[in-house]
Amino acid sequence: MTMTKLQWLLSMVLATAAVGANAADGVGTAATTTATPPPGMSLLTTGTGPRRVTSAQAAVEIGNIVDVTDVVRAVSQARDGVYLSFGAPYPKQTLSIWIPHARWRQMPERLLLLRSVRVVGLVDDERTGPVIRLGRKDLLRLMPVDEAPLSAPSFRTIDERRAFTLALQQRLAINSSDVVDLLDGLATKVEAKTAAPLARTTFFEALRLEEDAGDDAFIRRFAQLTAWREQQPTSTAAQLALTALHVDRAYAIRGANAMIGVRLAPGKQKEFDEAIERARLELGTLSSSTSPVAARCRVAIALGANWPEERFWHVYEQATKAWPDDVELVVLGTTRHAWSGLSDGWQTFAEQQRQRRGGLAGDVLYARFAWRMHELLSHESVRRAKMEWRPIADGLEALIESGEDPRFWKNVYAHLAFEVGDRQRLRAAMDAVDALDDGEHTGWDMDVWVNLDNVATARRLLRDPIVVPRCSDALEGSCVED
Repeated sequence: MTMTKLQWLLSMVLATAAVGANAADGVGTAATTTATPPPGMSLLTTGTGPRRVTSAQAAVEIGNIVDVTDVVRAVSQARDGVYLSFGAPYPKQTLSIWIPHARWRQMPERLLLLRSVRVVGLVDDERTGPVIRLGRKDLLRLMPVDEAPLSAPSFRTIDERRAFTLALQQRLAINSSDVVDLLDGLATKVEAKTAAPLARTTFFEALRLEEDAGDDAFIRRFAQLTAWREQQPTSTAAQLALTALHVDRAYAIRGANAMIGVRLAPGKQKEFDEAIERARLELGTLSSSTSPVAARCRVAIALGANWPEERFWHVYEQATKAWPDDVELVVLGTTRHAWSGLSDGWQTFAEQQRQRRGGLAGDVLYARFAWRMHELLSHESVRRAKMEWRPIADGLEALIESGEDPRFWKNVYAHLAFEVGDRQRLRAAMDAVDALDDGEHTGWDMDVWVNLDNVATARRLLRDPIVVPRCSDALEGSCVED
């Protein structure tokens, strides 16, 4: 019987990409095969299966099946799936990897930017360049990350926090027998008085699940955290981790409706209410002043339980009094406005919080909020919400001057200046990012820009006044024309 192309490709993957847990290179060794490819397909081999090649080499092997390992330089969401860029961010990538949405959602780890991955697949030539389209998730394997950050965690920069998160998520995915001891040891470190300010929030963020994580992922994480809680019944960290898991589960049920006041279908509403109640019981009487995580959970529970206005805002005031600079609390307050049917919730509420905080600290909070909403909802959120650009710019400049992740905030500054059409600030901000290029590493952050096409569009705005986005009268003090 003649094999189809898909059957043959899968047989090759099973024969050549089986991974040994103790393999020296972390990806196992290839097995021999005598299978003959179907008509129209060829195999680039070394005699033992697809030959391992670089992404640049793979890019010229159109029609061949290759085995390639490289670092992901950009992750782009598209209508038909998710694209990973090897070599450089799009459109300068040497090779793209396409993953259908259904497979992407099933992946246990999806923090892939700057992560090394191995792919075995057929190279196609498409309009945007060479691409390997993955039909099954087992055609892609995440390479092991360095777990040193778990032994000596540092949280000073975004890159250090990312390294810690990747290492912890890897251990949780492996689900080894020492997970509970690991969690307890890390909690002790991040809760120490000498720990960095971002240590605790980074730890809890690393324990969170993706919004669209399935039931299996939730059950596995719930079991891990419950075992931790049972081993350390007096641990507030274990208590908070379980509370946050139930809160995340509840708002994942709401999905796209989490930020707007849409009533769920009866079945979904019942699931949401039950998850909120489990979170409330788990949190118990733990005060909002314990940590920003506790404050966020308490406000999220009050929001989800639809507490009366006076009661909700009392809880909110307690939380923001303890943590006045926590942007997630501002997001929750904005959500309450949206659920109450206040269409101007962004502009009015965010401005109130800026003025309440006062001075440059208020501008910094306002700037953080602007970018957070941009991440949560969509591009051009600042323009559509008619937020004031000038205090956002002042807040971003203060963040850059503070030395807190200057590369990241310089990229955010340039991106938002582009979004609102402020050419004068955009030129200075892009020059500042360009100056970060040391010849080996680019200054452009794909967590912010997604791909280099967006950077190129921003550059065109400096040269061509017709390029959108254009200045809007609704953005007070936003646009300074050349």
